[in-house]
Amino acid sequence: MGLVDLFRRGPEPERLLVFLGNPGREHAGARHNIGWRVGRKMLADNPGPGPRRRYRGRLAVREIGGDPVGLLFPHTFMNASGNSVRAALGGLGLATDRLVVIHDDMDLGFASLRVRFGGSAGGHRGIRSIIAALGTDQFLRFKLGIGRPPPGLDPAEYVLQGFARAQKPAVERMVAAAQAGLSEAGIATPEQLMNRFNRNWADPR
Repeated sequence: MGLVDLFRRGPEPERLLVFLGNPGREHAGARHNIGWRVGRKMLADNPGPGPRRRYRGRLAVREIGGDPVGLLFPHTFMNASGNSVRAALGGLGLATDRLVVIHDDMDLGFASLRVRFGGSAGGHRGIRSIIAALGTDQFLRFKLGIGRPPPGLDPAEYVLQGFARAQKPAVERMVAAAQAGLSEAGIATPEQLMNRFNRNWADPR
């Protein structure tokens, strides 16, 4: 069955990957949109039909690890991400244990990747919205560290800025690591993913 048929006749996705960010070209390179960057790389490396407007965002379907997987980019803006995620899970008939959310984390050191199952939002408004919308925090997360802002810079402004040029190689390594982990999420346990990918990717070794 072709990828177009995955949309038209099924099968429906067996998992849902949600990449958090803000819509609009002006936000494309922002730290807050590092989750979207992971999603765009997965789409580029797994060619197929482009994302379509569904569930208050854009949804693409790709075969990853032999299974049809939904890649959702909410277009609700970060603070209302839960509305898109709840609609997608309901529309696709998926439980929260089939959900993976990929997002930035200011409390993680720059270029650190952390896979985590469950837990609080940790101040992230997108995660807070998803927990509130779903009524549970029991879902898998890939947290990408963007580091804290320098003294005197408002965190709200910091997350909307882009990465420094010198940081971009480390960012690309972290993004590639997240993509590799997501490609294994259907067969590996959360603990196995944590053991393999939870580290700082600033060092190229």
